[in-house]
Amino acid sequence: KDLRRPREAEFVPESKSSPASGVCLNHTEALERLEGDRELYAEICEAFLQTFPERMQEFQDEVADGDLDKAVRAIHTLKGNCGMLGAEICESLASRLEQATLAGDLESIHQLYPRLEQELDRVRDYFAA
Repeated sequence: KDLRRPREAEFVPESKSSPASGVCLNHTEALERLEGDRELYAEICEAFLQTFPERMQEFQDEVADGDLDKAVRAIHTLKGNCGMLGAEICESLASRLEQATLAGDLESIHQLYPRLEQELDRVRDYFAA
């Protein structure tokens, strides 16, 4: 089963300068973890934007194949990447998805996956704006 939400329900974000966009990126905390290294943070952001779709696809494929152990590894990696970026909502959703996957709770997986995908899309669109 495809875990993604239907394309017609795709989120259309507001401008990145609008606080109403709801994108939660804690740049300050992320930079503190990196000792203020803005160049490294920019590299992490770029790498994240290039790799998160692969992690999400890997997770989806492993769930579809019934290999929840591999799915846990994929979502755990994504959760850590979200944390490094300072994407707090994504990190929280990935953590909940990881717990659901560890528990084999397919109903929760199918509920949480589209929410995480939507938040990741918002982060991607935030950086693209």
